[in-house]
Amino acid sequence: MAPGGGARFAGLPPRPRRTKPADGTPEPGDLLAARLGATVRSRRRALGLTMQTVATRAGISQPFLSQIERGLARPSMRSLDQIAHSLDASALSLLAGHDERADVEVVRTYDQVRTVLTEGTAGSIAQELTRGARHLRAVELGGGSPELPERYSVHRNEELSLILVGRYVFDVAGEHHDLGPGDTIACSGGVPHRCRVVGEPPHRLLAVVVHDDFDVVRHDGPASPPSARAARLANELDPVVTVHCADRPD
Repeated sequence: MAPGGGARFAGLPPRPRRTKPADGTPEPGDLLAARLGATVRSRRRALGLTMQTVATRAGISQPFLSQIERGLARPSMRSLDQIAHSLDASALSLLAGHDERADVEVVRTYDQVRTVLTEGTAGSIAQELTRGARHLRAVELGGGSPELPERYSVHRNEELSLILVGRYVFDVAGEHHDLGPGDTIACSGGVPHRCRVVGEPPHRLLAVVVHDDFDVVRHDGPASPPSARAARLANELDPVVTVHCADRPD
C-alpha cells in the first residue's frame, strides 16, 4: 500500500452531534472566552506590555484585542497563535489558562470548545479535547488551507500528529512528508514545521503537544535553519519520526 493510503481510518465516523443538557449551564464557548480573555490580559500585564503593542505585534486591531480580553470575542486559532507569539506563549497554554488539574477528567462532547482555525477557510475548526493546566494537550483540527503558512512553527517540546481523515503534507525543516489516514508524524522540540491539506475535504487530524506553562512558540521563515536545540537532538534521537499506517503491524 502506498504511503498515506492506509485504509484503517477510511471508515472513521463523523464527529457525534454536540448536545448539551438543558440545565442552564453556560455554553462552553462563553466560558472559554472569559477564561481566555483573563489569561491574555494577565499575561500581557505581567510582561508590562500595552494593549496597542501586543495588537501591533499580533497583526490585529487594538479594539479587537480589547474585546478578547473582556471576554466579548473569541479569536480564530490563527489569530490566537499570533497573540500568543506576541506574549512569548503558545496558543495551547493560553487556552489552558489557570484551570486546576484533576487526577481524572472527562470532557464530554458538548463540553469540548470549538474555535475557528483560520478566518475565511470553510470548515476550519480547532477543537480542544483536554482541559486544565495539563502538560499534555490534545486538539482536533478540521479543515485547513491548501497553501503552506508563510512561517514555520517551533515548539519547545515534543508534538505528535495523527491523520484522521484526508491527506496532508507536512513541511519539517524543508523536508516534505505526504501523510494520509492513520499516518502519524512526531517532532522533537525545536524542530520547525508547518502543514497544508491536500485534495478535497473533509480533513481532520489530532495534534498532541507536550508543553509547559506559557511554552514559547517561535516562527521561523522557510529559509531559517533548525534551532541549536534541534541540531543537538538530531545527534541524540530522530528529530522527526513518520509512521505510515501501511507500515504498522496488524
